[in-house]
Amino acid sequence: MAHGVNLPRVGKHEHRYLTHEQADDRATATGYPADPSKHSSLDTRTNETYRLVVLFLAYTGVRFGEMAALRVALLDLRRSRAVMVESVTPVQGHGLVWGSTKTHQRREVPIPRFLAAELSQHVMGKQPDDLVFAGIRNGQPLRVSTFRTAFSAAARTIGVLDLHPHRSGTPPPAWRSPAAPT
Repeated sequence: MAHGVNLPRVGKHEHRYLTHEQADDRATATGYPADPSKHSSLDTRTNETYRLVVLFLAYTGVRFGEMAALRVALLDLRRSRAVMVESVTPVQGHGLVWGSTKTHQRREVPIPRFLAAELSQHVMGKQPDDLVFAGIRNGQPLRVSTFRTAFSAAARTIGVLDLHPHRSGTPPPAWRSPAAPT
């Protein structure tokens, strides 16, 4: 063992990826639940936001807090890119805490063309400083605790359990393949 050499961290979780079909099924089931229970929304804007959140998380691999902090000005939809520069996390006793990303580095992430087209419609009419995925009622960042309820119900519906909003991606290179949605 060499002194002063940082060893890589041992992964805590096995990486599980959704297929394109599973990502689409989960997105639809999260946004538009088949069971009109207390977790479904009568506001289709919320439904569509949740559907797009699942697709965005699945196809970009960003963390939930980064997605929740993403502003319209940081989307370059002509180039199918999002720039991740900050994150937001609810902290008990402190409310929403804004900060840099987990790695403290600005990075660009690719967005599949089909999703960039949908996001273009989603952000139409929003101001550059508006959040891309804001709560409909209050305009505040989405909270993972609220979102997880709909996400978990969708997991049961489509039969893909043990996935969490922050670990539900498709394999990054897969969406670039000819068979992937564009």
